[in-house]
Amino acid sequence: MATNGQSPDALRRCSCAIDVIASVLPFESYEKAETVLRMRRSAGGYLGQEFRTGMSNTIVTGLEEAQAEAEVRCF
Repeated sequence: MATNGQSPDALRRCSCAIDVIASVLPFESYEKAETVLRMRRSAGGYLGQEFRTGMSNTIVTGLEEAQAEAEVRCF
């Protein structure tokens, strides 16, 4: 919301984006992708490396695709 101006229109668009992501990506997949992204940011060393593997990249790709779809539909 802050990025888009904190206006009623921004609220409508952000709500739309959340709804699109929810319709494209099951909650379980969203939860996994968010966990991977948070661990990439906060965990260093060998723990962080575990979240930069091929399988983790695939999980995050699903979220990125859902976000791109939401961008196209709502903004």
